[in-house]
Amino acid sequence: MIPLLQRISDSYDICIQNSTDAPRQFVAETYIIHTENQRFFCKVISKPLFLHQVEKSLPVTMVLSHVGFNEMAKPILTKNNMPFVINDGSLIALFEYVDAPQSYEYDAFTFGKLIAKLHNKTEEVIEHVKEEISTEDFQFEFAKQVFDHLKKIAIKETNNQLEKRLALLISNSIEKIKSYLDTFQRVTSALSSSSTPFVLTHGDAPGNILVKSPTDLCIVDWDGLQLAPAERDLVFMADHLEFLRGYHELRPQYVEHENARKHAILSRFFHDLQEYVEEIQKDHSHDHREKNLIAFEKYLSEETGWIHPFLRTTI
Repeated sequence: MIPLLQRISDSYDICIQNSTDAPRQFVAETYIIHTENQRFFCKVISKPLFLHQVEKSLPVTMVLSHVGFNEMAKPILTKNNMPFVINDGSLIALFEYVDAPQSYEYDAFTFGKLIAKLHNKTEEVIEHVKEEISTEDFQFEFAKQVFDHLKKIAIKETNNQLEKRLALLISNSIEKIKSYLDTFQRVTSALSSSSTPFVLTHGDAPGNILVKSPTDLCIVDWDGLQLAPAERDLVFMADHLEFLRGYHELRPQYVEHENARKHAILSRFFHDLQEYVEEIQKDHSHDHREKNLIAFEKYLSEETGWIHPFLRTTI
């Protein structure tokens, strides 16, 4: 930990007094950095699966904060005017510290307006950003690769009990996953030949809200910023009428695109599959792998997996 703090101190030109652990996120290890007069939120991202997307997202996040989107934890620039630093293959980023709990207890109407405000900033951000913005390309291939990897796991012979449980879990779900893969192929094919409008999307905002008060919100974890159909930010809030009312107040022209809606749900599903399996198969501790396997079992169950009501609407 001491070399990490020294690198942060050197890169950001701050004098660190101490650090405390923050709740660990799926993408990153997190800390609260204390100086004499300030606190910062620190993310350390080591997973290759996420490094590239975070590198592309952070400069865009910085521009977003400069064009008037203030409901966010702003990145702190290094002394070299960069929003992150690379250290031994890991990405380190500091953010202003927001003293508020992460919660779902917020006003849906306010949240809807906030997402609409983000989407309405698209052209202004594109005008000012110098780096290439990650853009949805409606590629089917990544989902096919995930599915092929799952099939190999399902038939792999092993004496490891945890891996046997993983293989059985996937084997019991593989036909249903295949049906969603077929739907995803049809949807991506249709979208790749259409002219669906894109906006700047967060990708996972509902669960990444710091709640100062129910109507004073701060969105965090902008790791997956992407130009994509608006549905990427809307589908998992579509049954919240107050959210949609707030969204339409600032974007009255919005009309849902059915294939984009299906794509957003299925893309999230295959990315989730990829991330769960990577956490279970990586050389982590047994407890870490066991915890993720239990979570994966819950996720794949049609009775307990939160995504299944949405998946059923895509068939």
